[in-house]
Amino acid sequence: MTRELLLPIRLKNISGEPIHKPIVVSVKAFGSGMGEVFREKAPTILNSANGNPRDGAAFDYSSALRDLDVLEPNAQTEAVVWRFKLTDPLRTPDMHLAVTGVLRKK
Repeated sequence: MTRELLLPIRLKNISGEPIHKPIVVSVKAFGSGMGEVFREKAPTILNSANGNPRDGAAFDYSSALRDLDVLEPNAQTEAVVWRFKLTDPLRTPDMHLAVTGVLRKK
């Protein structure tokens, strides 16, 4: 058993504003919202854009916009597949994320 998880993740713009490239999703931390429950069982991220295997791992969604420069309201990106190596599939901690993009002033 490889304990590898492939997770295709899309982003949807639920705001009322267009979001311009670059759009990056970063892993802030692993652990429950109530503390660091199961943090020691955090998976290893195998394919982050910046090479970080855990906290600080980043995925650039710019190419998931195809030939567009902006993610319009209610639009969604193509999926980016995140690859994880699980330590303990039954006790994987929560993953806390941050999404950044560019808003243009009108």
